[in-house]
Amino acid sequence: MTNLSSISQNSFDAVIAADNALPHLLSNDELQEALSEIAARLTDDGVLLATIRDYDNLVVARPTMQPPVFHPQEEGYRVVHQVWHWEGNEYTVHHYLTIPTSQGWLSKHFASGYCALLRANLNNALLATGFGDIRWLEPAETSFYQPIVLARKTTHAAPIE
Repeated sequence: MTNLSSISQNSFDAVIAADNALPHLLSNDELQEALSEIAARLTDDGVLLATIRDYDNLVVARPTMQPPVFHPQEEGYRVVHQVWHWEGNEYTVHHYLTIPTSQGWLSKHFASGYCALLRANLNNALLATGFGDIRWLEPAETSFYQPIVLARKTTHAAPIE
């Protein structure tokens, strides 16, 4: 993990960890270390906004892939799809990108590990690292494709509006 000691304490009113960033932390210790670093950088009553996949449902369904999506580009389109390999509550996403070139199609593969971070586990980690007033916002409420969690540093925890 990157040491953030060069950033002064209590510098930010808000920190955003979006698009499933927190589940890249594969252990509870890594998650708590990251949340502690975030809390240390927030002003009193600062807010953390994080977005993650809906793992409470995904660990039940355990999807193995996301179907191909076609993205138009200047010449033709690119194709993107994912294959998910589950091992317990961790999984590896194999991300495939296929793009047209002058010599034909070029396929690229990228892989990344994730922890299926359940809401209760994230709530507990937030509470353990000095956050409170935890509030979950659903995609139907926000029009964002992932659930959003808001948590306030609890020095003088005021309700999140």
